[in-house]
Amino acid sequence: MPEADLPPIQATPTKRFFVHMLTRDIELQDAILDMIDNCVDGIIRKIHSKDVNPALPYRGFSADINMSPQGFEIRDNCGGIPRDVVARAFKMGRPEGPGDVGQTVGMYGIGMKRAIFKMGTSCKVASRSDDFGFVVTISPEWMEDPDEWKLPITHLPEDDELRDGTRITIDLLREDVALRFNEKDDNFIQDFKEALASHYALIIAKGFKVGINGEDIQPKRFALLVGEDLSSANTSDVISGRALEPYVFKGRVGSVDIEIYAGLYRPLPDEAEMEREEEIRSSKDDAGWTIVCNDRIVVYRDKTRLTGWGEADVPNFHGQFIAFSGVVIMKSDEPLELPLTTTKRGIDASSNLYSIVKDYMREATKAFTNFTNKWKRLPAERDRIYSSSRALGIEDLRSTSATYRMSDDRKIQGAVKYMPSLPVPKAPDRGVFISYRRPRSDIQKVSKILFDDPDLEPRVVGEETFDRILRQPAS
Repeated sequence: MPEADLPPIQATPTKRFFVHMLTRDIELQDAILDMIDNCVDGIIRKIHSKDVNPALPYRGFSADINMSPQGFEIRDNCGGIPRDVVARAFKMGRPEGPGDVGQTVGMYGIGMKRAIFKMGTSCKVASRSDDFGFVVTISPEWMEDPDEWKLPITHLPEDDELRDGTRITIDLLREDVALRFNEKDDNFIQDFKEALASHYALIIAKGFKVGINGEDIQPKRFALLVGEDLSSANTSDVISGRALEPYVFKGRVGSVDIEIYAGLYRPLPDEAEMEREEEIRSSKDDAGWTIVCNDRIVVYRDKTRLTGWGEADVPNFHGQFIAFSGVVIMKSDEPLELPLTTTKRGIDASSNLYSIVKDYMREATKAFTNFTNKWKRLPAERDRIYSSSRALGIEDLRSTSATYRMSDDRKIQGAVKYMPSLPVPKAPDRGVFISYRRPRSDIQKVSKILFDDPDLEPRVVGEETFDRILRQPAS
């Protein structure tokens, strides 16, 4: 007798996986940032196909976050969750079918739920969009019941003050999260403010307001130095006709528009500053590559192989390059085409699109590390280069670079780029650089003898000792 067919295996996921395992691969900070991503996605849905000021498309929209050991709440006025989106907003993963319109990054359908599960076991999500308002309750009992997947939903009372927005309240925090929200014992909240100021710098600069425990977050600014043409300058220090300008690339790959701007955001460091940098690492956090996807900063000031440092003839990052900064801006109405990781806070380095972009990033990095190498021994002469320079933000860089004589790129049809002809030292003998080490205490003694001041820079002390000997009459 043939054996009877075996019964099929039930392969549905367990709630334990979603409630516990899904939260293990994301940091608390990223989980909360996911909630702010949802706010921005709501704005994009609301303004899609409307005439908005392109410089301030997010003006009038805001999100306020309050976090303490007693609970967490985020409240926004970003359009709320529409009636036809509610069901899939609470599914554990985005179902197949039409996606969001516009440049949203909520691609995987897990952000809000993962953040809630990460932080606590008792939550209410209230939202109102136009004339539809609702409240969904997630209770500890629902969390623990492996067979119950339905979430209770009720109408939002008409007298609730929430209008055209969403409010998420978590009032039973997990113990480890409550400890992180204690400002007396943990720096999490201050670190989170810093993360918002960097990751949402462009969005905040374009009008979006974010408050943390009553404090409005101010964006960190990205800017590059741009100088005037030196062809008419009365100087013998640089080759005339050259200017301090950024590297610029503009192109489109598939559905993704790409812009790259790279250059110097501050003067090059002198010898003493480079030595201090190696000791205290103070300014390096402002240098490196920043990557933006649909206005979200997903990589901030990176100085590793992820952004091309230390590979393909690009040097490893070190203190000599603390003046370098670059930004990659990618935009697409098809978010899945962007080289994002599932956390939306990182770049998929294996992406074919990112491999293409990274080639241009390395090209830009090499241009300015070469510039640094040529000028690092000439601190006094290079000051002339910066005297007429000014710092330009992204919008100003766009308008300024529109006047550059861009060249067609050979790799990508329709793409253009601008490789600046940066100032270089004159060919004649610039002198020989003298470098040697002595104990700092000895340098201070000599400085005291020469200048009656023990704290002058070692370079100044060394130059004076040499010049004094040189000035002595020959015996």
